[in-house]
Amino acid sequence: MPQKAVATALALFLIASVSSARAGWVERTDRRVERAGDIGAVAIPLSALAYSLAIGDHKGALQLTGSVAASMLLTEILKRTVLRKRPYHVEGDRKDSFPSGHTTLAFAGAAYWHRRYGWEIGVPMLAAASAVGYSRVYAYRHHWSDVMAGAVIGSGVTLLITGGYRKPGAHVSVTPTPGGARLDVGWAY
Repeated sequence: MPQKAVATALALFLIASVSSARAGWVERTDRRVERAGDIGAVAIPLSALAYSLAIGDHKGALQLTGSVAASMLLTEILKRTVLRKRPYHVEGDRKDSFPSGHTTLAFAGAAYWHRRYGWEIGVPMLAAASAVGYSRVYAYRHHWSDVMAGAVIGSGVTLLITGGYRKPGAHVSVTPTPGGARLDVGWAY
């Protein structure tokens, strides 16, 4: 499917962007890594939304929107409750390090890709979301625990809200049972 190939290419591009910026003789606070993470945090869920709408999966688009909204709401509540300083904290800065919003957003999108459309696209997107989390630690914007919490929130909320995709139309399945078989017939719309 060409759309999945484009999405996989996007995921690999994000991973390569973060990796290549780190590989050369660059300073630790290199903005290219941070910028790649900023782009990835938005590109992963937006690509999922675009794909869902392109194939007419409006139910999935609604599930993605709900997942992202719920994940980000929980993240903002925790940021305002925990009040953790960032690793490179300057006096007067907001104390909003925990959890990582960029990572929450990236993992909400990646978990949606995985849950809704399968591991073939989910695994590259989860790798790209991991690169986003790495970029946040690399740029001294978050601690590892902030990133891990963001990954758990984004993935967890999305897995609770999102169901697997079934193409519209009739579906028939036969399941072996002790002493016979079970026939399931259904219609997805």
